[in-house]
Amino acid sequence: MSIFGSLTYRNIRLTGALTILQVDRQVKKMIMMQIILVIISMSPFGIMSAYICITTRYSKTSDQRTKEYFVLTIVVLISYLYYVVCILFTYIFYEMFFL
Repeated sequence: MSIFGSLTYRNIRLTGALTILQVDRQVKKMIMMQIILVIISMSPFGIMSAYICITTRYSKTSDQRTKEYFVLTIVVLISYLYYVVCILFTYIFYEMFFL
């Protein structure tokens, strides 16, 4: 994502008309929003996966396994946040410009 974002930003900067319309600022805002959204929605899943890998050797009580499964379920739901927001913005964009 960062590679394509930087290439898009570079291409817009090289196009004079788009720079005058301040499209480069809009692209910077969009890329930063996507990066923040990915960090917020995907980091908990990575942390939980690392925790599960580290603690697989330890014996756990059924209560502890139930709590871990509950937290994992919540983390997976949070990781879907990225996809929901992307679909929502796609729908809003489509409504604004194509209908």
